Amino acid sequence: MMDKEFRWREVSHRELLVVLVILALNLLLLFVLMPAQLKGQDTPKFIEIALKAQFSGFWSDPSAFDGNYWAVGYPTFLAMIFKVFGFNLRLVQILQVFIALCLPIFAWLLTRHTTPRIRIATLIVVAISPATYFLAHLGGYEILLSWFMCLSLVILWGVGGSPNGPRFWRRGSAGICSGLALGLAFMVQNKALIVVPVLIYLAIKWGWPTVGAFIVGLCVPVAFWAYRNSLVLGSFSPFGKNAEINAWIGNNPNVTTGGFMEPPPLPPGASSYWNATVNFWASQPEFTFQILGRKIARLLEPAFIYPEYQLPTGSTLLLHTFSFLFSVLILFAFAAYIFGRVWTGPPTLPKVGPLAAFYLLFMAAHLPFLAEARFRTPLEPVLAAVAVPTVFYLIAQLRAKTSRSILTRVGPEVD
Repeated sequence: MMDKEFRWREVSHRELLVVLVILALNLLLLFVLMPAQLKGQDTPKFIEIALKAQFSGFWSDPSAFDGNYWAVGYPTFLAMIFKVFGFNLRLVQILQVFIALCLPIFAWLLTRHTTPRIRIATLIVVAISPATYFLAHLGGYEILLSWFMCLSLVILWGVGGSPNGPRFWRRGSAGICSGLALGLAFMVQNKALIVVPVLIYLAIKWGWPTVGAFIVGLCVPVAFWAYRNSLVLGSFSPFGKNAEINAWIGNNPNVTTGGFMEPPPLPPGASSYWNATVNFWASQPEFTFQILGRKIARLLEPAFIYPEYQLPTGSTLLLHTFSFLFSVLILFAFAAYIFGRVWTGPPTLPKVGPLAAFYLLFMAAHLPFLAEARFRTPLEPVLAAVAVPTVFYLIAQLRAKTSRSILTRVGPEVD
């Protein structure tokens, strides 16, 4: 297969101008909707850990991160800011706003193999997405997870899933950078590893040296953290310790929605949370299946925005209605691609299969555990990069079918 080189000169000045205007408006809205302070269920805990992490002795303390219960990534991000600039949550918010500003750009890059109209539409969709504003202003790991995972995918995606350039150094650096980004995403949240098969598939298209470089880049932060754990905790595992309790929270006799709840006591005879969870799956398969459906529904819930200042009468209702309709439509378009892929496949549909697989794997990572609506938000750019081109392709197919129908009714032209 020939390498497809993306030439930036193919992007018109008009398109670049539109991109800059949209990004400027997005940045303005991100600042306008900025709350007075960071909010999130786990924000106080992250801040507490970040304040402690500024001292070197913290990192050699077995009780750090509550015994490795909390992932290291986001608290370390906060600690670095506090160490350099002092305790300044407003600065954290500003930095997160600029990180969120990258998300529409990532979506634009994921669709750069399409037409300018599709690229711009995808950029706009992510720019106005409630998930973008939610991520920017949430005092949690989701914004960093989004940035690192999307960056890792964008690098290896190249142009439409094909390598971007034949140079060997570019292939090697692409693998290293993509792997390093995913490794840092793992440090933010361990579930990021589930997308490795898709990235390996894309790396193979660049060549086996790129695959090796990707694995090396991925292993650097993971191995570093595993080595630290071996010295401090006596375990070489790089994984956090909250997976088993989250599995029990999402799979127990008292669960109702599949979301967060106080974990009930372990049942008699259960040796661990994992043991109790597996026994629950085996003993109540019908209830397990029922909860699975509730988790899926919960993951698909919209990301709502709640401004802290008083809005004109009816504005809040309009904002929430927009969030609901936006969520429904973009998910419907994604589902249209999945069903179309099953029944028709390319070339009827856009060539975004690896992007859809990347998104579905990430969503599936939550199902054995608990599910919250915020868990869906990090990969909103990937969702849009599948949904928007699908809508354009369906419209094109509809127009083509209508044209054929008209020609059939008119019949052959008579001389």
